[in-house]
Amino acid sequence: MPTAQQPLDSPFGYRSTAADVIAGHDRTGTTAIVTGGYSGLGTETVRALAGAGAKVIVGARRPDAAASDLEGIAGDITILPLDLAAPAAIDTFAAECAARLSRLDVLINNAATMASPLARDARGYESQLAAVSTSTIRTSNGGRTTSGPPTRRPSRSTRSSRCTSTRSARRAVCMPLPSIRAASARRCSATSRWTNRLRSAGTTPPAI
Repeated sequence: MPTAQQPLDSPFGYRSTAADVIAGHDRTGTTAIVTGGYSGLGTETVRALAGAGAKVIVGARRPDAAASDLEGIAGDITILPLDLAAPAAIDTFAAECAARLSRLDVLINNAATMASPLARDARGYESQLAAVSTSTIRTSNGGRTTSGPPTRRPSRSTRSSRCTSTRSARRAVCMPLPSIRAASARRCSATSRWTNRLRSAGTTPPAI
């Protein structure tokens, strides 16, 4: 039986903007990574964070387009190449971020693809599954190869922001690292169930 919906205790609604939500929050001295932060929600997320004083790194599949789209937005914004369909590109992006940053306060896995023609990434995964699931896990883990650990493990101060409601957005609640690992474990569990089904069907799934 479906769970009855309950109204959120929030002053925000569908007309609220990112600027409305972050108003009053000073993010000076913090760093954030926003994947796909140069179109739609990503652009407004970068605009809000940078406007509040955060140093923002934007992961972009098309860096030139990102530079054009983000031109005119004030703040400390750096654009780095990131292609979620290429595991090596994810690892390179993670290594570059680790080299540039002494700390990471917010990670927003915004990049995704939807309703696109059938395509597969370098590992053989369907592109939408890769962009919203397996590649997101790889990015959150700081990048890793199929034969080794992450290129650099996140520090205990690392936080990841995935707003599940306007209430969490208003309070600028960041998910602590143990919660990130728990969420990643749940995703990995779901991925394991998926790969087991492939194996039972006689198909060998590629490595994440």
